[in-house]
Formats: sequence, C-alpha cells, structure tokens
Amino acid sequence: MTDRFDRIEKAFDNFRSKVEQCRDEANSNMADIQDAYNRMDILRNRYKYEAYVARSLNSTEIEPLQNVFHQYAFMEGMQKIRVIGHHVTGDLHLYDINNSPFELAVITFNRSPKQ
Repeated sequence: MTDRFDRIEKAFDNFRSKVEQCRDEANSNMADIQDAYNRMDILRNRYKYEAYVARSLNSTEIEPLQNVFHQYAFMEGMQKIRVIGHHVTGDLHLYDINNSPFELAVITFNRSPKQ
C-alpha cells in the first residue's frame, strides 16, 4: 500500500468512527449525523484527488474504491443526500441498501421542525 492510500484509509477511519458514534442514539444528535456526512465527503474527495489528480493509486488500490464510489448506488445516494442541506432542488432519486430506488419529496427536506 502506498502512503497516499494510507491517507484514504485515515479518512475512512474518521468517517467510520463518527458513524459508530451516531449509532448511540442517546449520545448523538443531528450535528453528529451531519458531521458523519461531511466526513464521508472528505473521504470521497480524498479518493478522487489521489485517483484522478495525483494519479497516485495503483490498480489494486483504485479498483475497490471505484466500486464503492462509482458503482454502488447506495453510496451515490448517500452522497446526494449530504447536499440536501445545501439547497438541492428538483428530483432526488436515492437508493436504499438493497439498491431499491426511492424519492424524497421537496416538502420532506424543506420542513422546519416545530419549536
């Protein structure tokens, strides 16, 4: 493994640790969930940089990452849902862990919680 792959692995560990924290309902909140999505985005950006800008990954390193970030519909949906809070409008097609599509209605993510 290359040093560059180690950087991707570190970003993955940061994402994974936040997801573990979010699993503890009593000690997590929406800010933690948003942080987990942000860490996932950092992981994806690190992969894209190492793979396509620096071109520093070998084929055995890049192939599994391509499968996750380019061919796994669930991950694509997770990336899309991250930007909902950043004012995405229009149709949003997401996929659950079984690769079954579902949509979020605009009203779903524009609704403010009751005070």
